[in-house]
Amino acid sequence: MEKVDEMLASPWFTVYPDVGNLSAWGNDVPAELKLGIDRIAAIHLKDTQPVTEQSPGQFRDVPFGEGCVDFVGIFKTLHKLNYRGSFLIEMWTEKAKEPVLEIIQARRWIEARMQEAGFIC
Repeated sequence: MEKVDEMLASPWFTVYPDVGNLSAWGNDVPAELKLGIDRIAAIHLKDTQPVTEQSPGQFRDVPFGEGCVDFVGIFKTLHKLNYRGSFLIEMWTEKAKEPVLEIIQARRWIEARMQEAGFIC
């Protein structure tokens, strides 16, 4: 990995991990975050259903807390790594009767998981 880092040494080469996609495909999300911590531009937050032999998974329209993403575990890892970058919440509200309310509720849900992991919001 060190040689790859040397070859790609550039402030313009960054990573933008999507914890939903990583989780749905069964990746070791904490290990992936540790591997790229020095290059993370932002963290992409969404919940997903896992890909299995019986299911293609679900990558959108999964309400926070109803999928396979271990948000508290992920935030604990990021807290231990002293991550101080940006987060982006990905969600869909086309079908929502109150889209602004759903956005507010999603943010509050994410902040509560962050606080469980030791972040101050």
